[in-house]
Amino acid sequence: MSLDTVSNDWQCVGVAQVAGADILGAGLYLFEFRSSAANFRGKYVFAGGGLGAGGSLGGGAGGPSPLGRF
Repeated sequence: MSLDTVSNDWQCVGVAQVAGADILGAGLYLFEFRSSAANFRGKYVFAGGGLGAGGSLGGGAGGPSPLGRF
């Protein structure tokens, strides 16, 4: 896919996330962006940090996609 490819069929799914904090915290989030028209499927990880208390763990599920499974 080139940078000037135009597409209006983008899909995004949050695949999984994990985060925790006890004053200092951090989190990891995995997303997939895909487009059939742009012939692109990319997985991205976001890592962030901050202050807080608590934690979370989760996964995502998308509906049927014409682009196939994750």
